Amino acid sequence: MQERAVSPHDETERFLRGAKVQQRYDTSRFTILRWMKDEAVRFPKPIIINRQNFWRLSDLQDWDAKQVENV
Repeated sequence: MQERAVSPHDETERFLRGAKVQQRYDTSRFTILRWMKDEAVRFPKPIIINRQNFWRLSDLQDWDAKQVENV
């Protein structure tokens, strides 16, 4: 499968920067980094564009749904 180029300005997909992800989960950037490193948590990996992290909103929503299922 060929990966397409991703832009944070892609009209078909919404992206969140790190600060917005922190707000979404009411947590620090260090916690987000820990979640990313912990394979048991399976937190979505960001897309890095110009040395900035962007998360696909759809990836975060999928992760949220899986957290609800596991409760």
